[in-house]
Amino acid sequence: MVCIGITNGTRRLKREVHHMTKKYIPLLRPASFSTLPQGLEWTYVEAPSYVTKRPDLPRSSHAHGVIECRELTIEEQERFDLRPVE
Repeated sequence: MVCIGITNGTRRLKREVHHMTKKYIPLLRPASFSTLPQGLEWTYVEAPSYVTKRPDLPRSSHAHGVIECRELTIEEQERFDLRPVE
């Protein structure tokens, strides 16, 4: 556990969970809450050209960028049209 702050004398604790992460290319549509598995925490590691609010990320050669998240099952990859980056 890691203390993330103290409010009114009480500590708020956050459990640290370390998962293996992997990179995926969204093949048919942009990454969003409705095009990825429910509740998946993800982030862009290469931004598609239409994402202008993240100038800190390299531009991707893939139409919908590259995301990073927990390792997905084969079924999740197929259902959401994601290809792992080798």
